[in-house]
Amino acid sequence: MALTKPILNNVAAFDASNSQAFTFNVVGGSQVVGNTLTIKDNTTLSTVYTNTQTSFKLQHIVPAGTLSNGKYYQAYVTTVDAQGNVSVQSNTIQFNCYTQPTFQFTNVSENTVVNNASYEFQASYNQAEGEILNEYTFNLYDASGILVSTSGKQYNTLSVLPLSISHLFSGLADNSAYSIEVVGYTSGKTAITTGRVNFSVIYSSPRLYSQLYLTNNCKEGYITVETSIKPINGHSNPSPPIYIDNKKIDLREAGSFVEWDGGYSFESPYTIRIWGNGFNWNNNILRLKNSNGSTVVLSVCSDGTDFWAELNVLMQGWTYPYCIMSNKLQNVTSSSNLFIWLRADGDLYDLKLEEVE
Repeated sequence: MALTKPILNNVAAFDASNSQAFTFNVVGGSQVVGNTLTIKDNTTLSTVYTNTQTSFKLQHIVPAGTLSNGKYYQAYVTTVDAQGNVSVQSNTIQFNCYTQPTFQFTNVSENTVVNNASYEFQASYNQAEGEILNEYTFNLYDASGILVSTSGKQYNTLSVLPLSISHLFSGLADNSAYSIEVVGYTSGKTAITTGRVNFSVIYSSPRLYSQLYLTNNCKEGYITVETSIKPINGHSNPSPPIYIDNKKIDLREAGSFVEWDGGYSFESPYTIRIWGNGFNWNNNILRLKNSNGSTVVLSVCSDGTDFWAELNVLMQGWTYPYCIMSNKLQNVTSSSNLFIWLRADGDLYDLKLEEVE
C-alpha cells in the first residue's frame, strides 16, 4: 500500500526560542514511521531547516533556537514508511516567529485587597516585533474557580504598542475571594493569557433596609424609635452635591450624577419611587446595571405637548431590549412636582407618572 499525501496543519505564530511541534494528518496508505520537515525563508525561499525524525507520531519537533524571531517562513512535510518509501510533498503552510508577548495586569497583583464592590481591572500588552493584540476577554472567577462574570470577547482596533486595556466588574461581594484573568489572541493567532491572579474583596457594606422598632415607655409617657437602617455609600458629580432647600439634590447641569455602586442588591420583585421637578426632558434619569451587563434605563420624555416616562430593559442573552411607556401628562412645567413609580416582577415591568403637590 502506497503512502498518501500528508496534510500539514497550520501553525500559529510562536517564539523561536522555544521548541515547536508541527503536526500533520494522513488518510489511509502505508504506516508512517518517520517524516521530514523542510522550512524555508518565505522571502528568499532559502532552506533554513530540513530534518528527518523517526516516529509513529504524526508530528515533527523543531528544536528551540532553530529559527529567528521577526521572520516569516513556509514549511512542508513528507512521510516515510518502513520500506523507505517517501510520500509526495504535503501542502505548504506559512507562519511567523515572534518573541513571546508580555501580557500582565498593571493594577492588581497576587493577593491584592480590593476595597470596593466595583473595580476596573487594567492590563498591558506588548510585543517586541510589533505584533498587535487581536482580541481579548476578561474573566472573573470565584474562590472555587467557577466563572461568575466575563467581559465577553472584545476586539482591539488599535495598532499602538504597548496597549492598555481594562474592564469594570461590579457586584463584588464583601469578604470574598476571587481570581481574575485575561485571555486573548494575537494577530498571528497565538493564544496568550495573563494567568489567573488571586485577590480578595473587603469593604464596608451597609444594609439597605431594616425594620423599625417602637418601644412604648408608658410610665414616662414617650415612645422610643429604633432602627438599624444605614446609609449606602455613594459618590456624585459635582462633589459635594448641590442641594435645594436641604431636601432635593440638583442634577440639572449636564454631567451631574449620583452613583451607588455597592453595598446593596435588587431582587425581583422590587419597586422604585422617584420624586422630582425641573427634569431635563428626553434624557436618562436612572440607570441600573449588574455585573453581567444587564441594564435597566429610565428616561423622561416629551414631544412638547405630552410628557411621559420610558423604560428600556436589556438583560444578558437578550437580542432586543424590552421597552414600555408610562401614561402621558399635559401642562407640565419646570415647577411641576412629579412622581415616577416603577415596579419589576421577574421579566414584567409597570411604569406610572403622576403630578403631585
